[in-house]
Amino acid sequence: TLTSLDLSSFNTSNVTSFAWMFVGCKSLKLLDISSFRTSKATDMGWMFDNCQSLATLNLSSFDTAGVTSMNRMFDGCSALTSLDLSSFNTGGVWDMGCMFRSCSLLSSLDLSSFDTSNVTDMGEMFEGCGALASLDLSSFNTSNVENMKNIFKNCISLNQITLGANTKLDNEFPDGIWRNCTGREFDASSILFGIADTYTKVLPSPYVPPQNVTPQPAIYTLTSASLKNVTLKYTGKPLKPSVAVVKAGNI
Repeated sequence: TLTSLDLSSFNTSNVTSFAWMFVGCKSLKLLDISSFRTSKATDMGWMFDNCQSLATLNLSSFDTAGVTSMNRMFDGCSALTSLDLSSFNTGGVWDMGCMFRSCSLLSSLDLSSFDTSNVTDMGEMFEGCGALASLDLSSFNTSNVENMKNIFKNCISLNQITLGANTKLDNEFPDGIWRNCTGREFDASSILFGIADTYTKVLPSPYVPPQNVTPQPAIYTLTSASLKNVTLKYTGKPLKPSVAVVKAGNI
């Protein structure tokens, strides 16, 4: 079982695709790729997909200026607790679908340097990031995004989202009651897109009563009474025999 890799002798200066390079390396815990030269790379899709045991990843040497696809790049990296992507140039990227999906231990993610003006796919981008408590998307320009379905699905800890003037999430804003910086409250369907603001969740998803439930008859028990000769008069609609049984007797 592969738990570590020494790639210090690799010359990657002419590599154009790193796609699928480490996909499925489930037991890989240590990976030093600080020597990688990626200036000619155009595809990093699925690069670390399903590297379930990889707890740290240093990508500070990565030059991503020519990269167009980061689809599923970190999908399934369920042991990662942090990820520094401040050196990433994403101006040419058009596919970020499932990029951080199932990074279930990732508690913070700084995407302030991300240029998403050319991205068309953000579907399931953060799905399953269950430990992520806040996201600053103020730098996100989603004007060209065609798919962002389930972008926050199963982000169960996400309680603060910062939007920029060009960040529009269509119908994908997480359910719940949210309060903006001025104290005004919104449900997910009434969030004001096109305005830079920070929204903090104050209530979970509104309660939806179950549908098509057959009502059950109420049963009341009189534990003590000292009434005699009581007359009960019913003034409602006539009761069907199958609904009510009237008994005579002492109270």
